[in-house]
Amino acid sequence: MLYTWLMQQSTNDMNQINITPDEVRKYLLKLRTNKPAGTDNLSPQLSTEIVEETTEPLTLIFRRSVEEGLVREDWKTANVTPVFKRGQRQSSKLQTS
Repeated sequence: MLYTWLMQQSTNDMNQINITPDEVRKYLLKLRTNKPAGTDNLSPQLSTEIVEETTEPLTLIFRRSVEEGLVREDWKTANVTPVFKRGQRQSSKLQTS
């Protein structure tokens, strides 16, 4: 969620983005704890449990990323699994539009 927000802001002047610990904490607490771990193998449940310990370091990491205009490659990846909903399974294809 925070990454998406940062990327939406990238159309603006990068120098105007101010990432605060309160914003980072807010986004961490919004994580869906019933979801599986992401590419970092860190479960959302654990992330919310250690939010007070990780807010400041994550704020510094996100600020540096914005200052340098760099985004780590693994932040750009996602595990996408198509989910069959209706119709014939054989004809189900991943649609991007």
